[in-house]
Amino acid sequence: MEKSYILVLLLLVFQDTMFSLYAASPNETDIEALLSFKHLITNNTSFLSKNWTTNTSFCSWFGITCSPQNKRVMSLNLPNMNLEGKISPSIANFSFLTMLNLSNNIFSGNIPTEIGNLSQLVELDLSHNQLSGSIPPSFFSISSLRAVYLVNNSLSGSFLVDEVKGLLNLEVIDLSYNRIIGEIPSRLPLQNHIGGEIPQDLGNLSKLKMLGFDFNNLTGEIPESIFNISSLEYIAFTDNDLSGRIPTSLGLQLPNLKGIFLADNQLEGEIPMYITNAAKLIELELAYNFFTGTVPSNLGNLRQLEFLNLGGNQLTNEPGQRQLGFLNSLVDCRMLQFLILANNPLNGFLPDSISNLSSTIEMFNIENGQING
Repeated sequence: MEKSYILVLLLLVFQDTMFSLYAASPNETDIEALLSFKHLITNNTSFLSKNWTTNTSFCSWFGITCSPQNKRVMSLNLPNMNLEGKISPSIANFSFLTMLNLSNNIFSGNIPTEIGNLSQLVELDLSHNQLSGSIPPSFFSISSLRAVYLVNNSLSGSFLVDEVKGLLNLEVIDLSYNRIIGEIPSRLPLQNHIGGEIPQDLGNLSKLKMLGFDFNNLTGEIPESIFNISSLEYIAFTDNDLSGRIPTSLGLQLPNLKGIFLADNQLEGEIPMYITNAAKLIELELAYNFFTGTVPSNLGNLRQLEFLNLGGNQLTNEPGQRQLGFLNSLVDCRMLQFLILANNPLNGFLPDSISNLSSTIEMFNIENGQING
């Protein structure tokens, strides 16, 4: 009986020990990955060389956030640290990682192919480094990604259009100031030296919040499908070669829109009245196009508007009217700070209500507007 009792006790101890070893194993994986990451940082005077030591739990290391349940690394957040070196492929071992932010450092070399193993990654920010090479195809298999920032690196190459279908939850992607070339993949918004037309099925990105194509060589019309993405907060196509008209329905399906940036294109036609249905609009920039007709008289409905730039178009006054009546409406925009109407053949008188414009006005430019009186 006593032998049986001892045997059972030994089995329980063995089982408990094995469980402890099993539970510790993932933690050892994370600490080894962190030390490998640290090893490839070449400036030994960095803060990490003193803070990341095995004398303390890695969950207490600077820039590390662990999950409270299993003590696995959930976040690696090291922006603005002047870290120099290469990004270690060992990051692939952070199987619970949801956020990786290494922005504003001096990382160079390629983005590790192993990054595609981060199956739970939600936000990736590698902006403002010296990364080069192409974005690895494995990157496009991270279906959990919602926000990607790779701004201001030296990334090159072109995108594998068929691969981007994996980014099912994408909300924001900003690849500005790189060397990526080619046409826009039909399922991905980009900001680089891209030409060609904008694909219609960009409108299928139903969770997208920011759509940025500034400073490219895009041609053709802006697909109407884009203006049906109700989640959109910002639309930016500044300085391209886009032509055609803005859909008359602009604003009807965009309840969350905060900014429209379409300056320096070849857009034409009238500015649609329905634009004021985008009630959350803060910035509206349509300067230096070929818009004609009158300035919408209902812009005052945009009560949150802070920035309005319609300069450099062919906008005129209401036929038969002496005063610029649309300015009466803008009096209701009590948060307006910048009002730019320069270089339009407005041809009219300023109304007395001009003195009632928002007290927050910092710039009111109407030069070369054929103002009378």
